[in-house]
Amino acid sequence: MKEVGLQPSVYSSSALVQALGRARQWQRALQIFEDSLEQVDADCALYSSAMKACDMDYDRVLTLMDDMVASGIKPDLQSYGIAIGSCCSSQQWQEALDLLLRAEEEDLEPNAKTVSLVMKTMTGQEQWERSLQLWHRFGEAELKVDAMAFTTAIQACAHAKLWRHALGLLEDMHREDLNPGAIPTSVAISACNGVSEWEVAVELFRSARESREAMDSIIYNAAMQSCGEGGLWKEAIRLFQHLEADLTMAPTAQSYGALMTAMHKSGKWQKGFVAFTAMKEAMARSLKVDVLGFSAAVNVAEAAKKWPLAVHLLMQEMPEHKIAPDTLSFNSAISAAERSRKWRVAIALLQEMKDLDVARDVESYAGAILACVAGKQWSRGLNLLDLMASDDLGADAQSYGVLLSECEQRSTGSELAESALLTALAERGAGVSSSSRQPRYAAPSSDEAASGTKAPPSTAPTAPRRREAEDFKPMPCTSAMNVRRVKGRAVPGHTPGRLAPLVDAPLPTMPAPGPLRAPKIFVRAGQPYAKELRLLQHVMQKAPQGDPAAICEAIENFGDEILVRGKARLWLKIAGGIKTDVLTAAIKGGPLTSGDLQCSVLEIGAYCGYSSTRMALALPGVHIASMEVDPVHMIIARNVVLHGGLAGTIDVWTGHSKDLLPRILKRYGGELKFGAVFMDQKGSRYQEDMLKMESENLLHPGAVVVADNVLKPGAPLFLYQIMNGGRYNAQIVSLDEFAMPSEDWMSINVKKLNAPQNDTEPPEDLHQLSKETDRMRERAVGPGRSVTYEEWAEFAQDVKTRLARTNVTLTVDLRPESSRDRDDLFSAKSK
Repeated sequence: MKEVGLQPSVYSSSALVQALGRARQWQRALQIFEDSLEQVDADCALYSSAMKACDMDYDRVLTLMDDMVASGIKPDLQSYGIAIGSCCSSQQWQEALDLLLRAEEEDLEPNAKTVSLVMKTMTGQEQWERSLQLWHRFGEAELKVDAMAFTTAIQACAHAKLWRHALGLLEDMHREDLNPGAIPTSVAISACNGVSEWEVAVELFRSARESREAMDSIIYNAAMQSCGEGGLWKEAIRLFQHLEADLTMAPTAQSYGALMTAMHKSGKWQKGFVAFTAMKEAMARSLKVDVLGFSAAVNVAEAAKKWPLAVHLLMQEMPEHKIAPDTLSFNSAISAAERSRKWRVAIALLQEMKDLDVARDVESYAGAILACVAGKQWSRGLNLLDLMASDDLGADAQSYGVLLSECEQRSTGSELAESALLTALAERGAGVSSSSRQPRYAAPSSDEAASGTKAPPSTAPTAPRRREAEDFKPMPCTSAMNVRRVKGRAVPGHTPGRLAPLVDAPLPTMPAPGPLRAPKIFVRAGQPYAKELRLLQHVMQKAPQGDPAAICEAIENFGDEILVRGKARLWLKIAGGIKTDVLTAAIKGGPLTSGDLQCSVLEIGAYCGYSSTRMALALPGVHIASMEVDPVHMIIARNVVLHGGLAGTIDVWTGHSKDLLPRILKRYGGELKFGAVFMDQKGSRYQEDMLKMESENLLHPGAVVVADNVLKPGAPLFLYQIMNGGRYNAQIVSLDEFAMPSEDWMSINVKKLNAPQNDTEPPEDLHQLSKETDRMRERAVGPGRSVTYEEWAEFAQDVKTRLARTNVTLTVDLRPESSRDRDDLFSAKSK
């Protein structure tokens, strides 16, 4: 400035810095700013101009903010807004939130735009809970919010599965005379889809269509996805036809993708291909299609088990249309290969992802691992764990589960692999962060050797895991603790194999009969399986070793006093309370003999070992085989069994019932039959598992089969077949759920000696209801998800109503009068 005869001032310097910033010449702007500091008395406006000039570099912006404060200049609302915007642009939600709260502490009232920007950044970074907390914080301060802030809050509710809150916010927008528009309406519909409230979603769409104030193709797209969730494929087609006929809008690529998704979710993959053909015809008429449209088509091919078509779409058609495949489309193709047991195709696709520089995620590897196991290439699946480590990924529970199940069902050659898997899984379940490589595993399995194939050696180096002594970790108990059998009889108390310690240091030796005191270590809130790990820790601290009754009491205390009545307000899914009485009374009526494998008890769904321990107490010496699909739950159940001194009575196996039931007979040397069965897994599996046990001749005549939770979440197909099939004497018992003020049913069934086959096809509505019960169960047990008591009661009432239409009703009511009055009152309110 001096060179052209102008005397620098704070105003002229600020204006020049602003101009250079707008021209994106931030280096020159900062140079002028630094020169000005030596010539003028800087103020907040000058610093803000410099911050705005370099707002693409949030770290530099924060440094300028700190320098301003250090110079004794108090930042104003504009300065905070610039810094917050810079942090949000760089997805630095924590820094943005800190700045927002600092501004509030300095009595600077942020505007709605700034608050919604921080909320949007947090929601995008999976910090939806904090986003909603921020919404409530500034809502209580009566901050005037705009449509953008409402939309951001609705998006956070959708991420949090809070569909009722999303609808409430949408209603608030109407009350505030803020036209919701297409985006918040479609997000609210998606929030309903995410929790299987598809009927509400469809009704919301109809309301928006009638008002015409917010209609857009994206609302049609969300509504078609709702129809897919509800199996309303005909309605989805009608919606698409309405969209085509509407002169004010036209189907987009996302519309075709939503229609294809609705078709494949409804099991109508043929019509999904018709929709794909229509999309290609529209492309010829200038429709622009992105990767999502083709990904939906690959999903349809996966559902149809048409892996060649999935690969063709991925590797030929997408490149022909200059569309780069993404992770989602590759994962669908890998899954299609897995469903057809084409392990070579799955591995080739995994390699292709690397060659094309497409990010491989946990789902990519999980699909390939499942394909290897399904194709009897077990050791190749183990080797894929090494590759996962090279991508800084850890295997999911399903991958661990199928590999552990294979280890357990092999008599020899898999012990080292099983031990390594369990050690890694115990740390994973405890939330121990690690980028370590998995160790190399055992030699090829016998089936691979017989086929002449050899898995490539693992080349990933091993690295020591970082262990944290303060983290609670269950013992990685191998299947060696499942008792050794001699000539069809159990050898009580024999537990071969050495068990790995709970932590690095060995557990202290306690004099009998004193309790085994777990080290004072903690379970971090929010980590995976935190509830189950806290349960195990509670059991080890409160129940003496070798006292199964005390263990059961500790588990019930944890579920009732700590979870339900405490701050957590969570439900522990165990058959406690009166359910225990019904279960033990029923199984005692089965043909069972102490120590004889020919008269064993089968449990499908071990969870944390509570029910198997209860049954062992009720049937001393009777062998119990328990299955658990979740490997972390399996480890916890084995720890509970071991702590109770029941390793000679209860065997806990890893795997899915559909895979284990055909193999378990061989695992016990062909000498196994069940006189009693307790089913406590996913309700939609009950019918298939019952048929599999019958076809494998695993049930004694007169065997007692008890099924839990047949009302909540429900098992409609099983109840229909068991009450109408004629092969069982069946009872449906109504009782109170453990530690929850709601009704549930247990089904008690006795196998007839020579009953005729009389299977009748359940009505279509029960098939749809079965899908809804699965989704409700996922809401209840999925990570970060929950279902309120009121929602459970409402859902149970709907299940009862729809079952009653098929003449499936309860036969015994064990609820006390107060519970009946409570449920009757709620039923009346629902109607």
